Amino acid sequence: EEEEGEEEEYEGDEVDDGQFEMLQMPGRGNAQNTNNDNWTSTRTDDKIRIRIHYKDTRALLIPPTITFPDLIKRVQDKFQITNSINLQYKDEDDEMVMMIDQEDLEMALPYAESGRMDLWVHDE
Repeated sequence: EEEEGEEEEYEGDEVDDGQFEMLQMPGRGNAQNTNNDNWTSTRTDDKIRIRIHYKDTRALLIPPTITFPDLIKRVQDKFQITNSINLQYKDEDDEMVMMIDQEDLEMALPYAESGRMDLWVHDE
């Protein structure tokens, strides 16, 4: 009952795990908020959900317009990795493909099925 106020704002939202609740919009009307233009582009509908496999598996929401350096930084921050990392994804033939630059990221994004994708992290 002590934390009831926190949970109430998420009742009825389609949140399948608690990791991204802070990014959920309570109602679509807020997307037209003129005071904060960022909210129009940060609705969960417009994002790609990435499952990141490292020492454990964690999830991350990214915009489809993310740059490769920003993706690397977000993954490093998520796992608190200080050294450089390499990312891999599975292509249509279920083969692991190394992602090393923006072009590789842009080639990988179409494999995000229904806005979801898996990435594997290797630190150096």
